[in-house]
Amino acid sequence: RPPLLVSQSVSTRHAYPVSHHQHLLPCSIFGGSVLPLGPHTDCTEQTDVRTGRFCAALQPLAQRWVHVVMLLPATGYCFCCYLVIEVILHRCHCFSDDPVYIPLDAHIEEYIKSDYGLVYMGTPLNISGKPWSFGQYEPGVLEACLKLLQVSPEHLSDKQNDYIQRANPVYLSRVICAMVNSNDDLGILEGKWHGNYKGGIKPTDWSGSADILHRWVSSNCKPVRYGQCWVYASVLCTVMRVLGIPSRVVTVFNAAHDGDGSVKIEEIYSSTGEKLNLSKDSIWNFHVWVECWMRRPDLGPGFDGWQVVDPTPQEKSAGKFCCGPCPVVAIQQRCLHVPYDSSFVYASVDADIIRLIVHDGLVVQRVVDTESVGQLIYTKGIGSDRPNNLTQTYKSKTSQTGSCLWTGQIQYCLKTSTFVWSPSLRHQLEPLLYLTGHAPVPVYCFLLNYPQTSY
Repeated sequence: RPPLLVSQSVSTRHAYPVSHHQHLLPCSIFGGSVLPLGPHTDCTEQTDVRTGRFCAALQPLAQRWVHVVMLLPATGYCFCCYLVIEVILHRCHCFSDDPVYIPLDAHIEEYIKSDYGLVYMGTPLNISGKPWSFGQYEPGVLEACLKLLQVSPEHLSDKQNDYIQRANPVYLSRVICAMVNSNDDLGILEGKWHGNYKGGIKPTDWSGSADILHRWVSSNCKPVRYGQCWVYASVLCTVMRVLGIPSRVVTVFNAAHDGDGSVKIEEIYSSTGEKLNLSKDSIWNFHVWVECWMRRPDLGPGFDGWQVVDPTPQEKSAGKFCCGPCPVVAIQQRCLHVPYDSSFVYASVDADIIRLIVHDGLVVQRVVDTESVGQLIYTKGIGSDRPNNLTQTYKSKTSQTGSCLWTGQIQYCLKTSTFVWSPSLRHQLEPLLYLTGHAPVPVYCFLLNYPQTSY
């Protein structure tokens, strides 16, 4: 059965078998408080009267059944049962053990509940803020976000696995990121950067996400024309907030596009100063993406927190047009092999520009610019229209003399001379840790040819 949406009646009781999915509880139906109900606990959480939304909690009634308790502002309690796999696609930021838990109330208000945002545009010397309505409380927006998941390639190819994986915000963010653009699926937006915008809406004319989502649903999942980076990012931010994942729109000024994976930007000029079109790399005066807050159990606690998720279709990631989630701290520490797309994101904010002057096919001069890329990184301030400068969260205050090496099992930071073990490797090494009292660092250093250090 399809999930019961918030716009539908909840005055009747329905029950469906849960099978083995009940261990994924608790989770939320909407981006709001979800209550940890036990068999004999009462629901006391208040709903948001301003928005008319209700809170929900999942309560095990028996081994194979789950009870959903909904609190409505006018009528009190209404009860219905859901199949768990239809509900786990929403996260709860309220519980400290949830992978999208964010501790500060001000952050919850700004990055989940707020439907108003500012998108910064322009150049570092001429910055403007464009107001944006995320519209997560508008009628039909929640339904559009649910439909987005139902028509994703991951769901169409393996529904059972997709339902289970929706409890994982890393997986969920990659699915949604790819679905915001329409380059290789039934996604929301079609991009256009040149020429006229006949047959669609000029990207600068959009001011909110709800209209875009409504058009996409009403056209039976045909892409809405047209979007550019700030439109892609703002729609993604809406979907993530609807699903309860803390998100914010971030602008990088003088953002690089590393087209060949070299983590450097090449610009080639003739001896007369003409720029030659011989490189796949480019520099945008600004680029906009989204940061989402989540834990990264696949990488270790050192990479928890804000993650870059970029829905603008630039390069493919694992075969589809998406980017991230990439830990912001990995960019700051130059951990360029950390999943996902860390080298590409790093180049966007901190790549060197190599300017080559050629004459008769020979390079006659080479100039390296280490300062221009990622000069300024802004997001909207908490509870304010003033910008919050995030530049130093991406760039170390001291000069980078080393980088972070990551093999998927072990990470060694040349700058801090420390190791971080992946959860799977730590589990394998636990017996040896117990016997010796320390990690077998010399053995792994020898195998990986890294310098030895203490654990």
